[in-house]
Amino acid sequence: MPRRTTRTILPAKVFDNDAATAYASNDKGINTFIDFDFGAATVINAFDMKQRNDIALVLTSNLIFDDSADFSGPLTTILLTHTNTAAAIDQYTFANITARYVRWDVASVNSTIYLSNGAAEITFYGPVEPVPGPASFLLAPAFAASATRLRSLRRRSRQWASSNTVLS
Repeated sequence: MPRRTTRTILPAKVFDNDAATAYASNDKGINTFIDFDFGAATVINAFDMKQRNDIALVLTSNLIFDDSADFSGPLTTILLTHTNTAAAIDQYTFANITARYVRWDVASVNSTIYLSNGAAEITFYGPVEPVPGPASFLLAPAFAASATRLRSLRRRSRQWASSNTVLS
């Protein structure tokens, strides 16, 4: 099997809509994080994360919401508990939070040996816009019915590795 190169595990892989690709830190373990810049204050009320198809898994992480890129004055932090299974998808909903920046910060991992942790896919969601018509008309699956995928994130994101080096 060929060795992976660093180009296959960049942070941008978490929102490339390809579950076969993933982001993995370079043995950073609980020092793994990705900062997301939405470009403007954005309402967020749901999040999902797909584990990498790997043995190095994230057990818990924090979503840290802030209006500042240096995360010096967090608005709120949400602790997420993830499924300890390769390729598992965890979905979370929470009250509306408005912020420009969100940091996904790994808090605990499943191993003290395998520390190249990360995620296969990450998706943020915002409130659904009302749609005229019958109230019983469903436009999306149950989880997405309460949230709208924040597609603009894909075009305006910046990600930092643990060293805070901007990756594009």
